[in-house]
Formats: sequence, C-alpha cells, structure tokens
Amino acid sequence: TGKTACVNAVLSSMKEAKDTRVVKVNAFQYSQQPARIYSVLAERLLPRVKSTMHSACCNQLTDHVTKTNKFIILVLDEIDQLVTKDSSVLYQIFEWALLPESKLILLAIANTMSFTSNELKRLQLKGCEPEQLYFAPYSSAQLATILKSRVEAACSGDVMMSSEAIELCARRIAAVTGDVRKALDGEFETLLSDLRCLPPGVVG
Repeated sequence: TGKTACVNAVLSSMKEAKDTRVVKVNAFQYSQQPARIYSVLAERLLPRVKSTMHSACCNQLTDHVTKTNKFIILVLDEIDQLVTKDSSVLYQIFEWALLPESKLILLAIANTMSFTSNELKRLQLKGCEPEQLYFAPYSSAQLATILKSRVEAACSGDVMMSSEAIELCARRIAAVTGDVRKALDGEFETLLSDLRCLPPGVVG
C-alpha cells in the first residue's frame, strides 16, 4: 500500500542533518527471535558494543537514546513480525521513544490498521498510544498501472499481455489485500514466469 516507499521517499528527500541519524531495519528477519534486534541496533547505533548478549545490548541502548547528542530516526518496517506472547521487545522499543530526554524518533510500519490497539494495549493504558497514519490499499486501477509497468519491464517486446488480463489480476489482488508487494511476490510473479516461457505473440 505504499507505506515503505513513502517513508523512504520522504527520508531520501531530506538532507540528513549533522545532529540526526537514520537507521532502517526490517523486522521480518527477526520474526523467529525478536530479541536479536537489540544486537543489530547496538551494532548500528552504539560507538562501542560492550557485550553482544541481547539483554546487555538492550540496556546499553536504553542508556544511549537518552544520552546521545544526536537524534535517532529509527524506521522499523514489518513491525508486526515482532509480535510474541508478551511482545516484550515491541514494548521496549516503543518505550525507548517515551523515555524522558529520549532522542529516539520511532517510525513503525505495520500491515494492519488495528496493530497498536490489538497488539500494544499497554501503551493505550498508559496514555502513550503513538500517532497513526493510515494508508488505504491500492485500488484496482492503481494496481493495474503498477502491474503493467512490471510486465513491460520483465518481458521482451515480443511478449505482451492484454489490458484485460492485467485488469483481471489487479481486481483479484485489490479484492483480497490491495498489497502490491504481495501481488508481485505471489501469483503475478508466477504469471510473469509463464509469460517468459511462451513463444513470441500476444497473450490475451
């Protein structure tokens, strides 16, 4: 739905100030062991990592976000992947941004609009629910435009796909998720693979 692309576009259009540091992490890589993200953040943010133990890294980061002289913009994509039974890692990261004198600005990207109300209820109870910006799913027309550009880029000039076929794929995707990344990673990518195997001609 354009969330990650939008955030990246805004950040790339900004000239990073000397007193600001931007760190981007995709939480999908840590879905099996969410606490691993502490070590990753420690390596990227701390001038010196005293210990690679997850708990030690967490403590060092807690201290760092309040004492550093630079603002930290942490972009945490696919944050849904850090949900666990108690979501302790998620709560810890949000609480870093809420500490007195914290320099951390957290931009968390989730795939569900009810993420904070369903998964981070303790933030609501503390009156610390983060500000939310909702992204509407792509419409079938927008998806059709994106899919058409992908076909043109992926196929040779001798292989074409009719507008009707593209629009059918777009309508199916819009009806299910509206998530273009899932569309391109799923059935449409399979369709492109099939197209590359066809002899020159027009696919209807």
